[in-house]
Amino acid sequence: MQVLSRFAGSKWREHLITLGVITIAWYLLVSPYLHLQYLSTDVGSYVSHIPIGLEFTRSIAQFYVWERVWECGTCALWSPNMGGFPVLNDYFSSFMHPFSAVFSSLFGGTRGAIYTLAFSFLLIGIATWWLLVSLEQSPLVQIWASVVAMYGGHMTGRLETGTIGLPLSLASVMLVFAATVAFVGFPSVRRAVMLGVSGGALLLAGQLYMQLGTVIALPILVALIHTDVSFKTFLYKNIKFLGLAVVIALCLIAPFALTFLFEYGSTYKRNYDLELLASQPIGFLILNMVIDQTDFYRVDILQKLPYTYAYATFVGYPVIIFAILGIMLERDDARRQKMLAFAILAAINFVLAAAIPQKLIMRMIPEEWAILFASMRFIVLLNGIAVICVIIVASYGLQAVHPIVKQIKYNLFVFNPAIVPFLWQGMLLLVLIWHIGTLQSFARNWVHMMDVNKDVYELSEDVAVLPHGYVNITNGIYEMPLMEKQTKIFDLNPGWYWVGTSIQPNPAPPPARYFVINNSEMPDPENTSLISDYNGWRLVMSNDPQTEYASVVHNDGTVTPCQANAQAGFVSISCDAQQNGVLRVYEFNRGHWIATVDGSRSPVLSNEWLGIKLSAGKHSVTLQYMPWYTSLSIILLMLGIILSTVLLVRPQLAQQVLHVSAVRD
Repeated sequence: MQVLSRFAGSKWREHLITLGVITIAWYLLVSPYLHLQYLSTDVGSYVSHIPIGLEFTRSIAQFYVWERVWECGTCALWSPNMGGFPVLNDYFSSFMHPFSAVFSSLFGGTRGAIYTLAFSFLLIGIATWWLLVSLEQSPLVQIWASVVAMYGGHMTGRLETGTIGLPLSLASVMLVFAATVAFVGFPSVRRAVMLGVSGGALLLAGQLYMQLGTVIALPILVALIHTDVSFKTFLYKNIKFLGLAVVIALCLIAPFALTFLFEYGSTYKRNYDLELLASQPIGFLILNMVIDQTDFYRVDILQKLPYTYAYATFVGYPVIIFAILGIMLERDDARRQKMLAFAILAAINFVLAAAIPQKLIMRMIPEEWAILFASMRFIVLLNGIAVICVIIVASYGLQAVHPIVKQIKYNLFVFNPAIVPFLWQGMLLLVLIWHIGTLQSFARNWVHMMDVNKDVYELSEDVAVLPHGYVNITNGIYEMPLMEKQTKIFDLNPGWYWVGTSIQPNPAPPPARYFVINNSEMPDPENTSLISDYNGWRLVMSNDPQTEYASVVHNDGTVTPCQANAQAGFVSISCDAQQNGVLRVYEFNRGHWIATVDGSRSPVLSNEWLGIKLSAGKHSVTLQYMPWYTSLSIILLMLGIILSTVLLVRPQLAQQVLHVSAVRD
């Protein structure tokens, strides 16, 4: 009854109406992602259109993990591509984010990735609304700022490459800001839980730049907006709530965190740029906020690279004007304190995006230490955090202007003074609608779909029935059909490099057994065979026995192919070796593999590839990737989910654990 009475209150109705308008605006923006088109083949039905961006298919490679989880459980911990690697150690991907996990589990990797992308826009819209509710802004301001946060180039321009992690991580940053402001304004168990959940989601969103920017911003934000005597006093009074938030966040990211802890140093390193060429001067970064010409972002002028996704932060002149008006007109001390906090965060992130302190520090330290900063090649992406902070400041300007407009008495157009305030309000509303329209026009350059060639789907079905082997596809944009079939891709270029070569390219990937080519000559015609041809798209197989996924290599150099069935981190093999030798399986040997030969445990050799000694004769071999910390990470994850759910529903249960006198919810 208490819930119903609260729901019946005017504030709840106001919130529902506001959220309804924001949701409608979101739907109008992302409708191409929600109305998917399909094509049918003899085997099944597939998504025939995907979001634009040459990196979309590669950015969703790990989303298929959730399909494998349901098919083979822990085998999903190993990625089947590029010779294999620990899937939870791919910190560029967003597949561990709650949105990704839920949608990919329910709808499969491809549709799950597209829905994740679509709902990342709704996430930033709702997060902005929540933040502005905590800042006590009016419904009109909440709607305008939330729609700008969804439609602005800081979100839509990021779609140029098709990388899901860029908009998803920025939306997660806004959610963390909202949870932080809500918690600082009124600390409670529920708000501590939300802070922990939002922090965990950000850490799983897959963009280190956004995570770094948030880690820098949060202490500053809390220090600037708290109302206690001192920052130290605030922390002391709420240390238990903050501890709860940290515990929840760490539990939720446990599978990723433990893998990163035990595998990162021995697995790969990043590339770097000692000149940080992607950074851009602050003045130009601010100028990008009012430039809506797409051709401008595709050329290297104004000291930027020709990469739209890094610089297209168009939000229009109204945001800049309202932000200036907010700083000029806001007079309430408490509100001004919070507004200036976000203005300061915007300035800090613009400075970091321009790499001003980084370049200064790099000149003062040895090169081996400078590489730490140089590895953040696209630190310019912090301009996204700066822009969302400017939007928050702009909301104060609109909040200040709206009541002024209501009070305008100057009768310029009509003879009836009573309707003059309504006329000026109508003009303000038209300006806001026009502004949203300009953002939508800009967004349409990036929020649309492109075709997937049906012939590649036909080829992927042919590949699926062939013996296991790595597939080299000449056009990376069409890798998705192969990934849907759990095909082992020859090279996905994940953005990092195996240790052992430092900054040099990866060690040679495993040899490709199959090739998917389009209207080009057969690779090495004397040693390849054509398997199928669909309108110029050809599937070709190498005849070189050294390209077999699993084979026994004998002492005299001869090779006996074996029959293999691989499901990511679980491989079953049948061999009939003519003489003694070593079973070679083209999976990188990164440890944690358990091998059995004819039902008995057998040691895995310390080679680049998985290797097991075999005697002459028939053998049945299994290989399973199983890190020792897997069970611990799953337990911690489940603990985080259960703890969050229980405390959100029954926050009073935290009294005995936290020893607080009252639960403030």
